[in-house]
Amino acid sequence: MLDDDEQAAFRRLSVFQDGFLLDAAGAVADTSASSLAVLAGKSLLTQQPGGRYRIHGLLRQYGTELAARNEPEYAELHDRHGRYYLGLLAGSEEALSGRDQRAALDAIERDIGNIRSAWDWAARERSVRLINGAAHALWLFYVMRGWMREGAAAFGGVLQSLNRTGGLHRQTPEAVLTRAKALARSGGFQSGLGRYDEAIADLSSGVELLRSLGATRELGLALNMLAAAFRLTGDRRASKRLLEESLACYRQVDDPWGIAHSLNDLGLISHELHEGDEAERFCMEGRTMFRKLGDRRGSAFATYNLGLIAARNGSHDRARRLYGESLALRQDSHDQWGTAASLIQLGTESRELGSPGDARTHFLRAMRIGWESSITPAVLDALVGMAALAIDEGNESGAVEMLASAGAHPAARGHMRETVSALIERHGLPISPAPEPDRWAIQAVDDIVRRLLG
Repeated sequence: MLDDDEQAAFRRLSVFQDGFLLDAAGAVADTSASSLAVLAGKSLLTQQPGGRYRIHGLLRQYGTELAARNEPEYAELHDRHGRYYLGLLAGSEEALSGRDQRAALDAIERDIGNIRSAWDWAARERSVRLINGAAHALWLFYVMRGWMREGAAAFGGVLQSLNRTGGLHRQTPEAVLTRAKALARSGGFQSGLGRYDEAIADLSSGVELLRSLGATRELGLALNMLAAAFRLTGDRRASKRLLEESLACYRQVDDPWGIAHSLNDLGLISHELHEGDEAERFCMEGRTMFRKLGDRRGSAFATYNLGLIAARNGSHDRARRLYGESLALRQDSHDQWGTAASLIQLGTESRELGSPGDARTHFLRAMRIGWESSITPAVLDALVGMAALAIDEGNESGAVEMLASAGAHPAARGHMRETVSALIERHGLPISPAPEPDRWAIQAVDDIVRRLLG
């Protein structure tokens, strides 16, 4: 049996998802170590290695039902939970961009159940101050982990909640900033999912709002992501103009992380525009800044781009070394999209150098990562790599099936469609590039990928 104080502590502790630490129990549920020991002794919770406490799911559900009977107390409990976990998340922003990146990512992932719950509560309650404070760190975490669908849903939920309050004229400037941040990040995730029309619409709306607010740092990020979406759809000139404006925004507020990202992305787009000397200069400058910040993920991006430049210049040994270095950095930070991208380029280099077995291994590893993380562009890139191998092996029918499906997929734009068209033309394959994206290709690609991955 539990006395009244123990019952109250149990009800309060039910707010936690997937466990909690002693500090959180005190700050959120006003529960001491001695109270936790009593509840553990009565088998209502367990203490795990590392000091983490956990309540069994059925017991937690029962505690939640009890807590919900007192609505004011229940609301206050969730407010405290939200403030605690979104405060921790906001406090991790600097670490996520610097030398403590891996530790910060691991700490967030350990508490991701509580963070999801806190974010959802803040979105439903339209707690714009909490959302604004934590938005960048949550975005960084989802991007680095490659959790595109969850990221899109998290920021989409904020937009849905804000939409229920009416038009912009009825919202405070802080709420308008929340909307702008959510639009920009939602657009970024939509781009990662290959939904480019939705991405450009959200990002463009976010940019417009951020201009009106004079939120220069946020505008720099939104412009950078809008540039990426335009690049993926093939409009490289527009992409470069947006990146130049993004860089100017970041320089204006003296944000080294943002400057490094925009420099690196300018290097990539300059490479694709065949502006070789400028491309390498931008990427080298970006990598130097990332290394100074201790940002391993950013360093991996710049190293990868330098590999692309080396490959185009015919320096294949250097390209493989740079891709391998970028892969190691990306795997270390669990960057799923980045890992897939490095594997695809290693596969391309292996194929060029006459190692089809290695190429196949790299392409299939990248495909599985993209498939499991819903990163559609990575899946399509890996599929085109497999089609190129099929051509080398004389499997024309297999290559045709893969290229026809990849080229017609709604996420195949810009560089992807150029690559597909080039392979078809170079090898005289009996198909024509798809004039427009086609919904049938979604199922066709899914079927081929399932077959290849077994």
